[in-house]
Amino acid sequence: MAPGLLAVDEMRTARVGSLQEGLVLETQAQVGDHVATQSLLATMHGHAVHDAWAGYRKAMAARRHADNELAYAVEAHERAKRLYADKAVSLQELQRAELERAAATESLDVSKAEVIRSIEELKHTGVEASPSPSEETQQGTDEASEQIAVRSPIGGIVLERLVTPGTTVTPGSPMFVLSDLSTRVK
Repeated sequence: MAPGLLAVDEMRTARVGSLQEGLVLETQAQVGDHVATQSLLATMHGHAVHDAWAGYRKAMAARRHADNELAYAVEAHERAKRLYADKAVSLQELQRAELERAAATESLDVSKAEVIRSIEELKHTGVEASPSPSEETQQGTDEASEQIAVRSPIGGIVLERLVTPGTTVTPGSPMFVLSDLSTRVK
């Protein structure tokens, strides 16, 4: 027998830390488990996700309101053009309708930008959202969509689990150590 050193290949090892402040709700991976890339390791609750969803819902409501305002302004402008052609309203009233239409268009552009910003904020917290028609009418979100998923960046074996349900974590808190043990270093 010869003495030897057993070590993991650091190039094939991942130390998974928290990206958000939160409370660990469940740990799906245990020491010794083999996990694939993007496997769910744990779920957390964090105020950042809750706040991001609230911002998204607010932005979607503002966009719907701006859509309605623009539709009304377009109709009012078209009506003012017809009435002006018939000499039933003054040029000033037609110009006011044009300004209101332009303002409503700008308001819609601003609200669309806010929706995009809120989607980016959700992505930053690990949640995917898109302004599809079904989501636009959604009044709330279920509890699972407000949870933060902690996923494995690599496939391998869970060597350490440093959190349990109920653990409070901050950004950078170590949570799991994973390593791909499929190759040996000589």
